[in-house]
Amino acid sequence: MGTIRFNIEKFDGVTNFNLLQVWMMAILVQTSLKKEVLMEKTSSALWKMLETLFVTKSLVNHLVL
Repeated sequence: MGTIRFNIEKFDGVTNFNLLQVWMMAILVQTSLKKEVLMEKTSSALWKMLETLFVTKSLVNHLVL
């Protein structure tokens, strides 16, 4: 899987939050993660799921963790 990078500004309280939500949903749809993200109930469960999908399973990473 190649690396995909998206540039989205941090939410600063001034930017329209609805627009930020639309951008994030578009990114989730493009990366085909929308279904997985919407199924998780808690943020910790979501992070665990994303970790299992995207963390490199190399020996170096296991030693660091």
